[in-house]
Order: sequence, then C-alpha cells, then structure tokens
Amino acid sequence: CQLSNFHILPFRTDCNCTAPENRLFFCIAANSFPAETEMADLGAPVRVSPLIRFGRWSFLVVGVAYGAYHQQRLAKREVGIREIEAQQKVIRDAKLAQEKKRNQEAEAKAIAELSMPTKK
Repeated sequence: CQLSNFHILPFRTDCNCTAPENRLFFCIAANSFPAETEMADLGAPVRVSPLIRFGRWSFLVVGVAYGAYHQQRLAKREVGIREIEAQQKVIRDAKLAQEKKRNQEAEAKAIAELSMPTKK
C-alpha cells in the first residue's frame, strides 16, 4: 500500500493497512498527500468600482424588499384559502359521519343476518 499518490484500490487483500475493513474493501495509501501544500499567488485584491458596489447593494436591497412584498401577498392569499378549506372541512366531516353511520348500520344488519339460524 505504499503509493506515491492518493489511490483507492478496490478489493485488494494484499494491503498492509491496519483496519480490516480497509483490507477487504478499500486500500487508501498512507502518507499519499504532499507534506507541504503550495498556495497559488493571487496578488493584491482588485479595487471594485463604486458604481459596481452601488449596483450590488441596490440589487440586494431591492431583492429583500421584493421578497418581503411577495411573502406578504402570498400570506394574504393563504389566509383566504385556509378559510375556504375550514368551511369545506365542516361539510366533509358531516358527510363522512353520515357515511360511517350508514356503513355501521349495514355491517350490523349483515352480522345479524349471518348470526340467525338457518331453517332446514
């Protein structure tokens, strides 16, 4: 398992890794990363134009204001929808109660017919 670069070798059993699960499934080379990492020289930061900064901040403020307005508009619409759903729920619950009562009566009648002795 002494490799110069980072390698994952699947299903290698002749590896000297310490963990048994690494030997069975993956062998990850130890010390495969370079000790010293080289950073890229980026140089001094570029000075951004005041016009560009103003535009960025303007778009940010306009976006936040639009988001607040849009959220308010959607919240008002949702209140109306919830009121309609609440009215429909009362009607739906009444219909379900009637249907449940009919089903219970039909079930009781079927059980009564099955439990009656048959005439021979």
